[in-house]
Amino acid sequence: MKEAKLHWFLQCWRTRQFRGLFCACFGILVVSVFLSALLFLYHWYDHRHPSALSVLLWACAPLYLGVLAVLVVRFISRLANRAESQLKAKEALWSAATMTTSDVMYEWFPNEDRIEWKGDLQRALGLDHSESLEAYQEWFRRVHPDDREAADKVLQEALERRVAFEVRYRIQHQDGSWRYWREVGMPIPNDDTLHIVGACTDVTDLEQSRRMLRDNERRLRRLLREAMGGIMVFEIVQDDKGLVTDFICVLANSAAERETRAVKGFFLGKSIRAIPGAEEAGLLTLFHAVASSGQSRQVEKTITIEGEQRWFDMAIFKLDDEIAVNLNDITEEKRQAEQSQLLQAQVLQLQRVETIGTLAGGIAHDFNNIIGGILGWTELARRHAQENVAALKDLEHVLSGAERAKDLVDQILAFSRKSDAHKKPVELAHCAREAVHLLRPTIPSNVVLEFEDSSGGLEVFADPGQLHQVIVNLCTNSAQALDPDAGGYIKLSLCPVGGVSNGNQEQPGAGLRLVIEDSGCGMSPKTLQRVFEPFFTTKPAGEGTGLGMAVVHGIISAHHGQIHIESKLGEGTKITIELPGYFAVDEPEEDVSIVQVRQGEESILFVDDESGLAQVSAKMLELLGYKVEFFTRPAAALERFRSSPGDFDLIITDQVMPGITGYQLIEAARTARPDIPAIITSGFNRTLTAHRLAELGNVELVLKPYSTSELTRPMDELCGEPAAALTG
Repeated sequence: MKEAKLHWFLQCWRTRQFRGLFCACFGILVVSVFLSALLFLYHWYDHRHPSALSVLLWACAPLYLGVLAVLVVRFISRLANRAESQLKAKEALWSAATMTTSDVMYEWFPNEDRIEWKGDLQRALGLDHSESLEAYQEWFRRVHPDDREAADKVLQEALERRVAFEVRYRIQHQDGSWRYWREVGMPIPNDDTLHIVGACTDVTDLEQSRRMLRDNERRLRRLLREAMGGIMVFEIVQDDKGLVTDFICVLANSAAERETRAVKGFFLGKSIRAIPGAEEAGLLTLFHAVASSGQSRQVEKTITIEGEQRWFDMAIFKLDDEIAVNLNDITEEKRQAEQSQLLQAQVLQLQRVETIGTLAGGIAHDFNNIIGGILGWTELARRHAQENVAALKDLEHVLSGAERAKDLVDQILAFSRKSDAHKKPVELAHCAREAVHLLRPTIPSNVVLEFEDSSGGLEVFADPGQLHQVIVNLCTNSAQALDPDAGGYIKLSLCPVGGVSNGNQEQPGAGLRLVIEDSGCGMSPKTLQRVFEPFFTTKPAGEGTGLGMAVVHGIISAHHGQIHIESKLGEGTKITIELPGYFAVDEPEEDVSIVQVRQGEESILFVDDESGLAQVSAKMLELLGYKVEFFTRPAAALERFRSSPGDFDLIITDQVMPGITGYQLIEAARTARPDIPAIITSGFNRTLTAHRLAELGNVELVLKPYSTSELTRPMDELCGEPAAALTG
């Protein structure tokens, strides 16, 4: 209140008229008082000592009054000048403060409901110059409704308790947006009243930054909490010399606790050594390396948790004075990768076997042509050497060698799964007993050879000769794997297994499982991986062809079975074979008749790109009475047939020939004569299925190498009954 009155007085004093009027009034007052005093003294003195002194006093009275008036005016002027200087300094301070800061300062007089603003309030709130917000309620209406109560409460408490205050609230800008203000102030006492001096700062940008920081922190905590991968942060602990001594966990999200199977909050405040298996995995060494170099590390580590070995992918990096770890349990991925690699290796093995099988089949095709020629020429030679006993014996040796070569080709074709085995219902237990009985004399006496049968007489649909070959081959390999001095055992066991039969009925438990175990030297993983490869052998040169296991694999696959080998070095070998069982409907037994060689008079067009085989086959047929024209070029044969289709009663053609197949040749020939019968010969039948032959019609298939009887037998059905028959 005093400052307000002083301010009003100083404002008036600045005007010259006011100062003159004030001095005149004040001088009259002083003169009046002084004259009254002199009159009183004179009256008192004149009554007692009337003299010339009283006259002198009366004469000097104006002088006294003037001097006194001058002194009073000078004193008041100095007081006014001093007050004006203080006011100017205060105003300069306010002006400097408002010019050097973005704050808006104010003085609030609650008793007068008046606010004096210092600073550019209009710019801060976008107001017009006509709007000043001098009334408290005008300002209060612009405060956000949600913040009014809190802001008013802070101001009232500051007035009551006479303490400094700070408050934050939202205030409305002229464009309708809400700005965040920070207000600080101090109550100033004045007599029995108070007024508040304060400053308001626009902290909208700061508040938005804080809110974004707060939101980001909340998101980060949620991400850490909900992250699929484990995240842990360790504080680097150093000694007085600055050497790293330990790493203390300060953060571990729920995924890290879940993947390490730790209870909630287990790691916080604990050393890295508290992680299960951390020291065995070398994590402490890795942490020291990252802390010293600052370079991140990406590693895969195995950690034993609750007795189970788990794989973890870890990313370790340095954050100022902390080490952060991102860990992911990749155990399942590792196992799947190992399984995938195993499956891929098996697929590659099968592809390799299939490729070599195809190659072997192609080679067998050429062998069949050669062997067919040998068999044909030998048969002709036997016919010409009826009286020469020595020549007949020599020719028997030739035929025997050719038959052995034919058997070898059959093995190759069995491996390549291209041969047609002579399958029939077979009791697998009977084949196994025969094989054991055959092998017993050839195996050392210190080797135990036994066979357990629990098959219950279940049969399989198979070629008995090939099954016998499989069992003998596998048991022979087992015997060769045993130490001849130490001995050992070879055990065969046969039992039913669940599955579906390949006969006419479906029954549970229809399959058979044959297990052959030995106590031999076993096989390394590398050998086990290549065991079914053709021509692969671990035996010394000259002691093995490398076809045995490949043939076994081909036979089992051709019988729709499976074979699996388990072996380790020094722990023996276990071979498991599973074959589908057979339950056939009662069928009449096939009559076995005497093999006959057909003789006839038909005209035959014979086509084969193998010149030797074509010549010998033509001679064999001519000896039986047939008229034969043979060609080694399919195009020439087709041209001859089209020129005179009625000259021929039968076409005999090879299947695999350059430029055209036998199947295509017959199709082309039938455009000229649809009813012509045909025989297709093949030693490598890849495409001629029964369905395709049925579609072609009036055609038979003969497999190479063939004898004279095998070639002429289909002619009975194609050309009618034979004119004569010879016993073959």
